[in-house]
Amino acid sequence: MREVVEAKIRMEMAKDAVKGLDEIRRRAGRVSTEEIVRWIREDRERSL
Repeated sequence: MREVVEAKIRMEMAKDAVKGLDEIRRRAGRVSTEEIVRWIREDRERSL
């Protein structure tokens, strides 16, 4: 029984996380490929 309850809780948490990420994506709008590439390059430069 405990495993069933834990699985249900994990499933609900996953659904909530997906809803949250969808909301972030909706508000953020589109990001160009060039912008993403710039972010990756900047991150790499900082990590050197």
